[in-house]
Amino acid sequence: MNWRAMCIDQALFTAKAGTLFAALALISCASEEPPRAEPVASNQKGNQRDGLRRIPRVPAKLKPALIALRRGDAVQANELLWTHTDVLENWLSKVLVKGRTTQDDIVTLLGPHLQDLDRPQRDAVVTQQYYLGGSAAFTTLVFDFDARTGLLSDWSTSQAICGFCPHVFADDGRWRLEGKLLAGRIGFEQEGTDTILLPRLAERDGRVRVKLSNLAPEIEFLDRVQLGVVPLQESEELDICHDGRPFVWHARRELNVAFEQVVGSYAEYAVDLPHRSANDVAVLEVRNTSAFETAMRESIFGKRQRPASAEMQIQFAGGASVGIDPIGTKFLRRIVVPVSADSKRFTLRVNPKMWLVRRMWIGTGRSVDSAIRWQSPITARGPVASALRLISKTDQRRLTLKPMQQVEVDFFSSKLNSESALLGFALRMTGYYEFQRRPEIGIR
Repeated sequence: MNWRAMCIDQALFTAKAGTLFAALALISCASEEPPRAEPVASNQKGNQRDGLRRIPRVPAKLKPALIALRRGDAVQANELLWTHTDVLENWLSKVLVKGRTTQDDIVTLLGPHLQDLDRPQRDAVVTQQYYLGGSAAFTTLVFDFDARTGLLSDWSTSQAICGFCPHVFADDGRWRLEGKLLAGRIGFEQEGTDTILLPRLAERDGRVRVKLSNLAPEIEFLDRVQLGVVPLQESEELDICHDGRPFVWHARRELNVAFEQVVGSYAEYAVDLPHRSANDVAVLEVRNTSAFETAMRESIFGKRQRPASAEMQIQFAGGASVGIDPIGTKFLRRIVVPVSADSKRFTLRVNPKMWLVRRMWIGTGRSVDSAIRWQSPITARGPVASALRLISKTDQRRLTLKPMQQVEVDFFSSKLNSESALLGFALRMTGYYEFQRRPEIGIR
């Protein structure tokens, strides 16, 4: 993939997903004053320590923005913060404590007007954001909390940039945001196919339903949409291999990835496999960081001649290696990498500024190219009457989604066989997207 054309994914999300800014119908905060320079105790049960460091004096440049943020005025807060994001980041880095700060602490600090990005249970993360702005030029403050402890695990700021990509929602009784597809497919020459897991998709009335939404100032061209169904055992997971193939895998052990050896801008983590089997796999749960987003933005807008190197690599003992291209920010993906034959050791090599590696598993897996059943949609409710025909075949006749348009797609549900405990679902799409105009944002 052409990394210069990589999509920098900024999700504009609402819990009900019916109207883009529905989640911004916010009640007024009781206090309009920014937090005082004193420690704030955590309200998280079982955590008796302060969840925030002693708060440094709020910089004068931030005070008006924090007042606006706390009362829920996203547009004004964004106007005040747009040119001072670095000041905000520096201040928050002195306040927040990973592993100690709680959601209650964040609300105490910045106000109650968060959006929950509704991450799947298997991610074991609660992701919430403050959305700022009312146009293509906006900032988001994104906070990840460990779902098991409620404590802050990661945070970042992010600014709007090209390529939001089609947002994918799955129906399990309500619409669930699963992630995005076609990252980096900017322009017809970059058209390609992408696949995403739908862990919460559920059958209703003999059908399963998916919604594809364009929540961005771009035009999306969708040529084919298919749903893949795989029977699974209770302990099995369905994910996508680094080369795009669907893979079923079973975890033997989870690893706590701690990078120690640093070579230049890269860090390394070695894994020994003393008990090999023929079907060993490594599974990475990863996403790119806001630093990657910044580097790509500078490359796209010409401030940087070439994008910073962001490939992740797994090097197997014996010489074989696998490269993993950037996948975008904010939403975690699991990437399956089959272990090279006869290799009892491999090294993960990654630029930690560009990648967040949240978890890794070692297990056994198998390709399900022959077992997965891909089906075309049976109905499609979209902006044009011909939506179903346009997304049913790869024939260069594409469904066009303009900003704020969407298409709801139905598929027949599948039945379990006697040897399976559950079904795994994956959505595959071919297409690309273009900008309505060159975005004049993000250049500082």
